[in-house]
Amino acid sequence: MKNIPSELEEKGYKGAGVGKIYLYGANFGGPIVKDKAWFYLAWGIQDIDSITLAGTHDKTWLESGYAKLNFQLTSNIRAEAFYEYDNKLKWGRTWFGPTYQAPETLWDQEGPGGMYKGEIEGVFGNLLLIAKAIYMDGGFSLTPRNWGSGEYMRWQFYPTFYVSGNCELYGTDRNQLNVTAYGTYFAENILGGDHEIKFGVDYIYATTTTYDLVENNAYIADWGFGWIEAWVVRDYYINYPFDRYSAFFKDT
Repeated sequence: MKNIPSELEEKGYKGAGVGKIYLYGANFGGPIVKDKAWFYLAWGIQDIDSITLAGTHDKTWLESGYAKLNFQLTSNIRAEAFYEYDNKLKWGRTWFGPTYQAPETLWDQEGPGGMYKGEIEGVFGNLLLIAKAIYMDGGFSLTPRNWGSGEYMRWQFYPTFYVSGNCELYGTDRNQLNVTAYGTYFAENILGGDHEIKFGVDYIYATTTTYDLVENNAYIADWGFGWIEAWVVRDYYINYPFDRYSAFFKDT
């Protein structure tokens, strides 16, 4: 199937399309100790290869999975441990588009990460108590294929826009911890009615850390007609922490 206009084909562009889409997966689970402990595992991959207008391959590997353990500690107390894994591996990610960048300026991407969760729950007569903690490992990195070569990132603006030489090194971490404990108490025939009393506390701590690095701390800008500039830029690191405490009490 031809899906490209003749005027683009004359410029050397290729027809974009799909090289392959493969899906792999497996899952398995069952009891560890009868009526006491169970496990479950799952894992999967999407293997995607698309073809760009430049005729290059844009490859993506989406990997995910999780593991779960459940425990019946006593007749009225249960616990759970959970881990989820997510990763996006991308070879040849573009910034401006495949027709505007040289192959050495493409990024290889990796991330984010995973999520960890622990929970315990107990029922004591009319009282339900739950405590849980969740940690999320977020963020991703973009690594230029030419990083460390010592070459400048070159911007050409005439006769057509084009980037060559190098690209920026970028990464970010977006992590969060959430710890919470809450309960529900069912009380009957108090003050002429039945009550559902809820109470709890909650704590969240999150950070976002970002860096952006430029080889040689400069861009070379070629405007055409022999007009060339050097743009001096600084690397930057940014960190934003955030935390919150909260508590609640209500009666229905």
